Amino acid sequence: MKNYIRTPKHKEKKSQVLQGIFGTLERNEAMKRLRNKGLSYTSIATLFKISKQRVHQIVSGYQAINNARGRNFEWWGSLCRAVFDRDDNQCQLCQSRDKLLIHHIDSDDRNNALDNLISLCFRCHCKLHLHKRGDAS
Repeated sequence: MKNYIRTPKHKEKKSQVLQGIFGTLERNEAMKRLRNKGLSYTSIATLFKISKQRVHQIVSGYQAINNARGRNFEWWGSLCRAVFDRDDNQCQLCQSRDKLLIHHIDSDDRNNALDNLISLCFRCHCKLHLHKRGDAS
């Protein structure tokens, strides 16, 4: 029996084989099946050579609103303008007018109801997300 040594090249070849076998849809379904079988996001990410955050997005069904795959930029832009206008073009926490972003109050990126969106400056938006994660000091 031949001794088999796992090397970084072995992992790279395995990843290429998996990517070659699975198209995008099949790959995504395979990730979901592997996750349902109990594999960690990190293990799946290593197999497919992508980040564990991306694996989480795929498994949870996350869809970005304004990515480059034919999403409606005009719709999102008009929604942002409506929120900024409603909030008088200022952060709803510190009243800054610099580097404004749209924040989903309920943290659900798919819930784009006007009453679920608020204007936050970059700094307050970061602080809010750090606080939600428990990383705030």
